[in-house]
Amino acid sequence: MKLIHYLIAASLTLNAALLIHTNPLAPRSRATPQTTHAQKLRAQSAPALNLQTSTPEQLMQKLAALDFPPDLIRMIVRDRIFDTLRDKAFPLYGFDDPRYWRAFKRPMGPSQLAKIAESEREAHAAMKKLDADYKDPRQTEKLRQEYGDVSDEKIQAIADLKDKHHKRLEALYDQFSESDTTATAYKDTRASLERQQRQELSNLMTPAELFEYDVRTNSYPLKNDSRFMDITEQEFRDIFTIYQKTDNSTTPDAPSEFATQQERDDYKEAQLRQILGPDRYADFQQSKNPAYEKLNLITTRLDLPLSAAREVVTVQTDLTQRAAAIDADPTLPPAARAAQYTALAQEAKARITQTLGERGYSAYRENSKNWIQNLESGKPPPRGAK
Repeated sequence: MKLIHYLIAASLTLNAALLIHTNPLAPRSRATPQTTHAQKLRAQSAPALNLQTSTPEQLMQKLAALDFPPDLIRMIVRDRIFDTLRDKAFPLYGFDDPRYWRAFKRPMGPSQLAKIAESEREAHAAMKKLDADYKDPRQTEKLRQEYGDVSDEKIQAIADLKDKHHKRLEALYDQFSESDTTATAYKDTRASLERQQRQELSNLMTPAELFEYDVRTNSYPLKNDSRFMDITEQEFRDIFTIYQKTDNSTTPDAPSEFATQQERDDYKEAQLRQILGPDRYADFQQSKNPAYEKLNLITTRLDLPLSAAREVVTVQTDLTQRAAAIDADPTLPPAARAAQYTALAQEAKARITQTLGERGYSAYRENSKNWIQNLESGKPPPRGAK
């Protein structure tokens, strides 16, 4: 769901809740009130609640005085925090620029970077205040899903450590935006902070706990590579150990176990083949190849297996190779050459439609970098079309 949809939904919820809680004809709950009589008197005499002007802390106070339930207070105030951050940061990024030809993310100077950092810092502080006053009862389980099955005390310790790291990065960001610090110096300092956090995590957790943390939190490259696959948990965990060993993503300063890049790549491929088997390995290669992202999306939306995308790639490879042979034949007259290209286009339509269906073929043709359209026009496919 897009952010704007979430904001609309939260606003509608707030309006309905206000009607229920302020309607004098509505039956009032007999539950023990969470606010004092003085708080209620102040709420009744206070100006009408205004989502556009109330700060998060003001909203918490007003909603609590109106006996809103804690879960609803949390939802509304969190929305207010995001709304405030959006109003401050979006103009700096250029999201409000009516000139559609302008890139959203503009180059920014130190003053703009400082304003964005300040707005993000305010939002972070407001969320911490909200979490302190209205703790999400599901938060511990959410963090356990992210950090692993460790004790509540250790979950809190990890959360505190990550918060401390976040503040360090904020301070670095401020220093970078307010000084002549070079990008290289900023990158080096940030890498040093990342290493420091890694050491602190290693001191806090056992090796097994640290692996569980990494497989959940530091596994984005594998999640991205396998996003079009229906990968199992065991496959994911086994492959992640290979990624850790070959990519050094969690320990970048550790010495490599491989003498050359080729040795590392050969080891990685052999291990992946062993874990997945030939067919699943082929699916994994199809999933991770950015050249086939649009094709993979088409098969996903048509609820087809990834093997269907591989079949289309096979058809494309076959036909483009045959087209290259036609292009290289000096004995063919232009008319005969064009006729053979057109025949290949018809064959492409028949074979790909058999795999993807008519709707899938139409979507693929529009996203195929014109190799089919060129054949239809009696021309060779563009080089490197995928």
